[in-house]
Amino acid sequence: MEEQPSHPDMGLFRNLDCVMETSDPNTSKIEYTTFYVLTSNDVAFFGQIHKAKTEITVEEITNALEQVPDHTIFPPMLETTKLMVAPDHTESEFYIKRPNLSVYELFKDDDFLARLLLSEAVTMQEIAQHPHPNIARYHGVRLRRGRITGLVLDNYPCTLLEHVKRGLSLDWKKSMQSLESAVAHLHSLGLAHNDINPENIMVTADNVLILIDFGSCGPFGKRVPTQGTPEWTDKIDGRSGKEHDVFGLDKIRKWFQAECTKENVPDDGEHSGSSGTATADYMDSTESGTDLSSPSSDQSNTQSDFLADANTRDFQKGPAESRLVLPPLT
Repeated sequence: MEEQPSHPDMGLFRNLDCVMETSDPNTSKIEYTTFYVLTSNDVAFFGQIHKAKTEITVEEITNALEQVPDHTIFPPMLETTKLMVAPDHTESEFYIKRPNLSVYELFKDDDFLARLLLSEAVTMQEIAQHPHPNIARYHGVRLRRGRITGLVLDNYPCTLLEHVKRGLSLDWKKSMQSLESAVAHLHSLGLAHNDINPENIMVTADNVLILIDFGSCGPFGKRVPTQGTPEWTDKIDGRSGKEHDVFGLDKIRKWFQAECTKENVPDDGEHSGSSGTATADYMDSTESGTDLSSPSSDQSNTQSDFLADANTRDFQKGPAESRLVLPPLT
């Protein structure tokens, strides 16, 4: 019989993986604080308290944390599944992408987050079969208790946004060429990224740009479960398309050039000054826009059928919102 995980004792706030406040958009008053933590064996605990985080005690957080049922966030790894399994690594060696628990309260009675993780695993495996030097290197899924608990990728020092805010130098023209090459490679596979922004681009120790976060990536014309980041997308239409990437690249190019050539930004888009350094007055980061709804209830596909041909997956439109259509996970 599997040993039950013990309730985490949050001796310090910093032991939490995430603490975030939600405010009323009209009054700016903080309505509640959300927090969560994952144990070393990938057992998740989640809690919310209707107070500002400055008013919450460590004891209140410990008491509010409740274990998250595995099936709501981690898809099962069935025998018929053909996904790559990564060797066990510590998080200091590699980056392990987890389900987005910040929105768990919205989906705690559903398996949306589990299906979202499975969808990205399928996409990452497809891309990994056709590697590109400016696309995040993927090593496979992480398994615990017979379930996929994360996606294992190379770890990179910082995002492009962080790099710019720190005032570090970067050749923007060369960097844009490498980023455009990565996107063109995706398009050659029939895929669009659909969420190109400075937080989805990493910078290596050698100042090489790496495109990351393929949660919104999908075949052209197909429906996607999440899409776009405010200020960085042309429209939220629920479908994957080259036009979203073209818009994102153009916006990145203009922003990048402006940050790296503060003294003189010519109208024709050509770089006329020194490569310079980017300064730190860029807008604060924003969370990805998400099309969040319950899954269709009349699914008949199996997980193995879905995984056998990733490019045939579709996201059907429901009565009012787009719905993520993935195979049943239980």
